[in-house]
Amino acid sequence: MNWGTEMFGPLLLKDDIVAEPLNFHAFGVDLPQSPGLGITLDEDKLAHYSRN
Repeated sequence: MNWGTEMFGPLLLKDDIVAEPLNFHAFGVDLPQSPGLGITLDEDKLAHYSRN
């Protein structure tokens, strides 16, 4: 992806808190076929990055 596209930002992150990352390709992202965001949080990573 080229700099300046709105979808480039998530690819710069070191890690993600979802069990399976979204599939970015051809200046887009695959959308789920079911309702919702189509992601599952990785509870261990969420706990690791949370601030108490």
